[in-house]
Amino acid sequence: MKTARIIVFILLLLAACDKFPNIPVTPTATATPIPTVASTPTSRISPDAAKYLNDALDIMQNNSINKHKIDWPALRADILNAAADAQTPAGTYPFINMALSRLNDNHSFLMEPQEAAAAENGINPTPVPPKITLVETKFGYVVMPGYRGFNQDLMNQYGTDMQKQIEEIDRQNPCGWIVDLRDNRGGNVWPMLIGIGPILGDGIAGWSIDADGNQTEMAYLNGKGMDGHEIASEVIGEPYHLANPDAPVAVLFGANTRSSGEAIVIAFIGRSNTRTFGSNSGGYTTGNANFPLSDKAILFLTTVIGADRTGKMYGGAIIPEVKTKGNNNFAGSIPDEALQWLGDQPACQ
Repeated sequence: MKTARIIVFILLLLAACDKFPNIPVTPTATATPIPTVASTPTSRISPDAAKYLNDALDIMQNNSINKHKIDWPALRADILNAAADAQTPAGTYPFINMALSRLNDNHSFLMEPQEAAAAENGINPTPVPPKITLVETKFGYVVMPGYRGFNQDLMNQYGTDMQKQIEEIDRQNPCGWIVDLRDNRGGNVWPMLIGIGPILGDGIAGWSIDADGNQTEMAYLNGKGMDGHEIASEVIGEPYHLANPDAPVAVLFGANTRSSGEAIVIAFIGRSNTRTFGSNSGGYTTGNANFPLSDKAILFLTTVIGADRTGKMYGGAIIPEVKTKGNNNFAGSIPDEALQWLGDQPACQ
C-alpha cells in the first residue's frame, strides 16, 4: 500500500461514526521543539509505545487542516501524560483518538490493523452496487451508494462496470440524467468518480486546499480519475462517452450524503445544464490523507477542504439549489421538482 494519497473526501462506513480516507504523503520533521516522552521523566510508557505515539502526533502536527490553530505543546503534553502507562503501540490507540478529537475537524480517525488489512484487500468494498435504470421512459436514473475499500483492482473494476451500465441505458436515448446520492455516505471517491465520469464529463471537477493554501485538482479525464498529476483510478479498456455529453443532469442529495458522496455533488457543481435538488448535505466536505503507521494501522487525517470547479470552498454542508419536499435522506422516489426541471430542458422537449 502506498503512503498517503489524498483520496479527496473519503468516508469509510465505519461503525459508530462516519469517516473517510486517501493519498501517500510523507510526514516531515517539525521545525520547532515539541514535548516528547523524554520531557516527561515520570512517565512509565515503554519506548516502543512512546515512539509510536510521538510519530502519530508528528503526522498530525505537520499535516492537519487545523495545524495552525492548535496549541501543539499543550496538546502533546496532555496526550503524553494521559498515555503514561501505555506499553505497546496498540495501547496508545485511545490516546491517538483523543488527540484526533482535539483537532476539531470532525473527520479524522484511526483505522486499526485488522480493519485496514480488510479495506486494502478489498473485503466488502461496497455493500450495495450502483443501480442504473430508465425512468419516465426518457431519463437515465443513477442510484450510487458509497464505496468503501481501496484495493486498486476492485476500484478500477467498479468504475468500469458502472460505465457499462451507463452505456446500456444511454443506448435507450435518455434526454437527461438523474444522479441520486441521497444515501451515499461516502467511502473512496475515485471509483465513484470514474464510474459517473461519462455523465460528469471530462475536466476539472473540484479542488482540495490544504492548511497552507496549496491546491490540488480533482479531475475526470477520459476514463481516469486524476488526483493532481497522479492517476488515482481508471477504467479498464476504453471509457464510455455519452451520445449527448451536454445532457441535463439533476443531482439529488440530503443529510445522508456525506464525505466522498459530497465530493461527487461538488464535482457536478458548475457543470453546464446541471441543477441540484434535495436538502442540506451531511457537512463532511473535507478530505483525508492516509498515513500508514508501523503496526499497519492507518491514520486517516483531515488535510484539505473541498472546493468546486468555480473555486468556492466548502468545509460544511452543501445547500441544494432547489429544496425539495418529502424524504431527502434515502434514494428511491424522485422529487417532482427534479422531474419537472428535467422535462423543461430543451433536450427533453
